[in-house]
Amino acid sequence: VTLNGKACSASDAGTVIVNPPVSVQVNDVVLCAGETGTLTASGCAGTVSWTGGGTPNGSSLSVNATGTYTATCTVTLNGKACSASDAGTVIVNPPVSVQVNDVVLCAGETGTLTASGCAGTVSWSNGATTNTISVSTAGTYTATCFVTTNGKECSASDAGTVIVNPPVSVQVNDIILCAGETGTLTASGCTGTITWTGGGTPSGSTLSVNATGTYTAICKTNLNGKECTASDDATVIVNPVVTVLVNDIIICTGETGILTASGCSGTVTWTGGGTPNGNTLSVNTMGTYTATCKVLANGKECTATDNGKVTVNPPVTVSVNDLTLCAGETGKLIATGCSGTVVWSTGATATSINVIENTAGTYSYTATCYVTIGGKTCTGRDNATLTINPNPKVKVDDASVCKGASVTLTATECAGTITWNTGVTGSSITVSPNINTTYTATCTLSTGCKATDTGTVEVLPVLIPTIGSNSPVCEGGIINLTANGGVNYFWKGPNGYTSSVQNPVINPATTAHQGVYTVTVTNSSGCTGTATTAVTIKTLPPITSSNASICEGEDLKLTAPDFGVGATYQWTGPNFFSQNDRVVTITNTTLANKGVYTITITKDGCSTSATVTIDIKEKPATPTIGVDGPDTICDNTPVKLTATGCTTGTIVWSNGQMGTSINVSNEGTYSVICKVGDCVSGTSNSIVIKKGSKPNPPHVTTDKEICCDGATAKLTATGCTNGTLNWSTGAIGSTIQVATSGTYTVTCTNNCGTSSNSTPIIIRTGTSPTTPTIATSKDKLCVGEEATLTATGCNGTVIWNNSATGSVITVSIPGTYTAVCNNICGTSGTSNVITITPGDTPSAPVITPSSTSICSGASATLTATGCNGT
Repeated sequence: VTLNGKACSASDAGTVIVNPPVSVQVNDVVLCAGETGTLTASGCAGTVSWTGGGTPNGSSLSVNATGTYTATCTVTLNGKACSASDAGTVIVNPPVSVQVNDVVLCAGETGTLTASGCAGTVSWSNGATTNTISVSTAGTYTATCFVTTNGKECSASDAGTVIVNPPVSVQVNDIILCAGETGTLTASGCTGTITWTGGGTPSGSTLSVNATGTYTAICKTNLNGKECTASDDATVIVNPVVTVLVNDIIICTGETGILTASGCSGTVTWTGGGTPNGNTLSVNTMGTYTATCKVLANGKECTATDNGKVTVNPPVTVSVNDLTLCAGETGKLIATGCSGTVVWSTGATATSINVIENTAGTYSYTATCYVTIGGKTCTGRDNATLTINPNPKVKVDDASVCKGASVTLTATECAGTITWNTGVTGSSITVSPNINTTYTATCTLSTGCKATDTGTVEVLPVLIPTIGSNSPVCEGGIINLTANGGVNYFWKGPNGYTSSVQNPVINPATTAHQGVYTVTVTNSSGCTGTATTAVTIKTLPPITSSNASICEGEDLKLTAPDFGVGATYQWTGPNFFSQNDRVVTITNTTLANKGVYTITITKDGCSTSATVTIDIKEKPATPTIGVDGPDTICDNTPVKLTATGCTTGTIVWSNGQMGTSINVSNEGTYSVICKVGDCVSGTSNSIVIKKGSKPNPPHVTTDKEICCDGATAKLTATGCTNGTLNWSTGAIGSTIQVATSGTYTVTCTNNCGTSSNSTPIIIRTGTSPTTPTIATSKDKLCVGEEATLTATGCNGTVIWNNSATGSVITVSIPGTYTAVCNNICGTSGTSNVITITPGDTPSAPVITPSSTSICSGASATLTATGCNGT
């Protein structure tokens, strides 16, 4: 030390002690994700402190994260703290993951459990070492995934639950049916829903069948989200068709016929009467007889029936008259009462035959009547007795006479009564023929048998005068008679008329002169002859005048007598009426047609006239009818009809009743007329009365139950015949369109009342679902993390593609997520897609110190590298 220019010094000795080296060693460890390991600092003779994290415990450090952890060993010796450090590396292997699905099985079914997401080796709790195992037993199955990384085996486990639903059972009965019969199969023991296969008509647990076959009932149950089924087959046997055919027969009265049942392979029984004998039935009475065929097959008795019709034709009758004839006389036997064909014992086939026998005696003839009805010929017989009487004898001689003279003819040898062909009876007749004439004498016995003989009278020539007249002559005219051929003439005529003039004249002619005029003419030889002529006096029959009355509006028919061809007719009457027909008609008469009508008939220049006085009665006014109350007969309550407008006459209804009011209980069309005397008004208006009853509720159907986006539903009501449909909306008609949600009913109203409401139809409305928009709270997930997914813009229920519902869900599994919106109008389109990926496990950083030891007050800089995070 230099002080005041003076360097002064002092000395001392310092001792340097170098402490022994401090050492420490830290092990490295590899951990599985989630595992805690221990770093141990060994070789330290002092105190160990740790940096880098972890949980220190003296010379050990508990760690569970990848990284470098430093242990510093501090040793204080000779007052000097010296230290040494060593770092231990901790590697945490990536998380091992494995996911095992749950399965729900039906009893007896085998399912598959799959361990997915394992990057190593899988070991199952049942000892299996494959990624998938087949399971059929309920329980929990654990899959452990083993992965060796960085020399460290890590594992993760997941359990899959196997639920085996209870066994599903169903039993169906077998049945046997007759052909044409419908039976019912019943599925029992099923706790779920029954469906059928094989045909038939299903109705829940039953099936109506009518055909041979195998029908399967399938029972479906849904438990724990799993549909399980069981089935059972039922055999339906339809026995062969049972047939039986019975013939129809036609028998004659008193005859017994046989009905036969054919085609039956079983036993036949009969009903309806008769005498049965197995497949046949003896019958003698008209009627319908039924054969029933019973066949037992497969333990089932089936039957069929058929009817046989027995027709008994009516009795056949025929009656033949007995006949008595004379020998050699032809007579007729007539068969009566036969409605068919008559065949005689002679072989003839007619309803009558001519018979003749020349020898007296008794003969028998038989008529058989054959009647065929319905293809069946029946017969009836009758006998006729023919009695032949002997014939008499008679003889007549011939004679001659001058014309105009007389001669007597005599019949001899007759033991009976003689009748001449002139009508004279007796053995002799006196005749005066004008020409040669043969006269016949008939000898008739008491038996009626006759014999004849003829006698011829030869007539010598006589005078034949000619005669004529100008007939016909109209009444009041002149009759001219003419005659020729002789020298003397003598006339005789009607009403004692005589004249000896050859050509007499009668003037004037009257109807008393009409008749036959005879002239007797004598010639110069003294022979006479007569001739006649008929004179006709033409007259027109008188016409009788008459009176008549008709009603106004009726047709007036004027009819003149028919005077035959050549007659002319002329009618005249009131208001210059004139017609020239024999029959004239004035239609729709009025009071102006009343008066006197004259008919003049002219024929052959002669005329006759008469009058008809016509009275026209005024026609009553047409009445009007109406209904006093309802116009329908409801529940047999009569309808009252009332007529008006017939003040002076009688109301006559179309059903025959009379009076201004009637009560009717029968359907029909009613009208009236007003009758005053013989005059009838026009027919009133018509009223149709029908029967009715209070209507039943209508049936309503709809073409849709949900109306979306303003759509309408068409409601249709049926079952309201002849009524009015009134909807709960106030609308009227069989169909309405609705667009508003609500409950709709309809009633039917007719003349007998209003029905109760129909079964309600419920209509709901809505709008089509909108497509949602989804968002996530994070798009990467580290192990154990969750992301929140949110859906917006849905006007219904949000359904996610992982089957979750709700507008907000939480997910912990990376993947692709979408959502749809569902409401009563359907399901929207799919939302936008969100993909969540697994997060990267951060790498362990490496720390590098700027100095591994520092003295008190100094500092060191630590630098971390290799971190892919913060």
